[in-house]
Amino acid sequence: MRRVRRWLIAGVILALVAGGGIAFYFTFVDTNYSKAELYEDTGLTSAEKTPGFCLYVERAGRVTLAIERGEPHGIVTTAHGSIERVAVEMPRPSPGERVEVSGPEVRVYFLAFHDGRMHWTIGEGGVRGHLLIEEVTERRITASYEIVVAAYTERLLPEFRSREIAFRGQSTFRARPRPDGERLGDLWPKPGSQTRQKKRRYRRVSNLTEGYVTLTPLHFDLTNHAALQQMQQREWSL
Repeated sequence: MRRVRRWLIAGVILALVAGGGIAFYFTFVDTNYSKAELYEDTGLTSAEKTPGFCLYVERAGRVTLAIERGEPHGIVTTAHGSIERVAVEMPRPSPGERVEVSGPEVRVYFLAFHDGRMHWTIGEGGVRGHLLIEEVTERRITASYEIVVAAYTERLLPEFRSREIAFRGQSTFRARPRPDGERLGDLWPKPGSQTRQKKRRYRRVSNLTEGYVTLTPLHFDLTNHAALQQMQQREWSL
């Protein structure tokens, strides 16, 4: 009986040690996190009085899907935290729909801080990619996605100021209350820019690269109309 009791005590001690080690690891060592949220009847807009900031606003019939990942500031070390966030506003989608982030009805919000100090914005390359909607219910949307941001910062040497920050994966976006207040970050297309017009201009080329065909009616007229008028003024005989 004593032997059984000792084994039980040893087992409890080992379980406590293992549980404490796991808790310590995920609390102080591996602190990376990610989340996916759905904001119903919500759109994105720039804060008029605060350049470089954005707002989540009420916009009926539209949804915003937000992805956030990062690592908080170190608890037992001096390591600075990092955060990467992207949000996509679109009309409420249907299952099986493919949403291009460059579409005319889509707007993208982006924020990135690395090491707590290096702020990245959306560069001239803008944002590209898509979301493939897999399931839509009243309180959640499941989608796979590939979103690539051409990010830019002034905090590095010129040759290192541009980089791509990609969001790839599959997530279930669960409904959450709309965030309040101004949020630091960029919108794409940028307010007042001509980006959408430029994208429409080159849409045919992008469609071809994606395997689609374009149909364009053409008409060629090689007639020399000036010479034709001169010929019509002459009298011709056989």
